[in-house]
Amino acid sequence: MFDSFFSNATLIALSIVLPIVALLLGAFVGIVVFRVIQGKKIESSRKSADKILAEAVARSQAVHKEAQLRAQEEVLKLREGYDKEKQEAEKDFKDRRVELSQAENRIRQKEESIDKKLEIYDKKLESIEQAKDDLKKERVI
Repeated sequence: MFDSFFSNATLIALSIVLPIVALLLGAFVGIVVFRVIQGKKIESSRKSADKILAEAVARSQAVHKEAQLRAQEEVLKLREGYDKEKQEAEKDFKDRRVELSQAENRIRQKEESIDKKLEIYDKKLESIEQAKDDLKKERVI
């Protein structure tokens, strides 16, 4: 029954064409499957690259932030050191000013003391001169 429906030539043609069609269909399916798999691999690689990039950016930001914090700490240390040195310099200046003022007061007191002694010596000298003059007058008389 099968033989009567198809002729030998048709059967030979079908036996040649069907494997070629099956081969072409298999190649087409293989190419489609290959492209789908490659597409998934490419997508997976892109996701992996995006994840690596995001991690690198996050790490970079963390390092930058840490560097900023260290710089701020260093600035604070320098400010504290400057403020401390400034306070010490101001204290030294104030102490020297007090010492200078005390030295000026001592010099002023010594000048006053010397001036008083000079007045006393001048008065004694006047008194001696007066006594000398009085003696001369008494001798003359």
